[in-house]
Amino acid sequence: MTLEEFSAGEQKTERMDKVGDALEEVLSKALSQRTITVGVYEAAKLLNVDPDNVVLCLLAADEDDDRDVALQIHFTLIQAFCCENDINILRVSNPGRLAKLLLLETESTFIAMEGSRLKSTYLLLPGKSLHGSVGSSN
Repeated sequence: MTLEEFSAGEQKTERMDKVGDALEEVLSKALSQRTITVGVYEAAKLLNVDPDNVVLCLLAADEDDDRDVALQIHFTLIQAFCCENDINILRVSNPGRLAKLLLLETESTFIAMEGSRLKSTYLLLPGKSLHGSVGSSN
């Protein structure tokens, strides 16, 4: 490994850390404002009803999810829809950490989210592993 390769690797890691920090901040704000939808089917329903108010789609899947053909079809359709509607897509390779991050928020946030109607900005988190951990909003 040359010095240039080592330097480029460090810069990439720093950049990814910054993206991760920004994502944590966005998730925290979305949870506090109750503007988050969790789950593949809930996300697809929201995209169908109100795509203009979706700002970001997080696709979180682990190795088990990669073997689920139906889930992968939904992911592909959601990605295509997001691309057509200029919705940013971010693929998360560690849904466990994402679920942990969401669960670190106050429990009252999740309880309040379940019965409330979301406001103008949505953050989507499709992924069946997250769906069971966090719940969904309508």
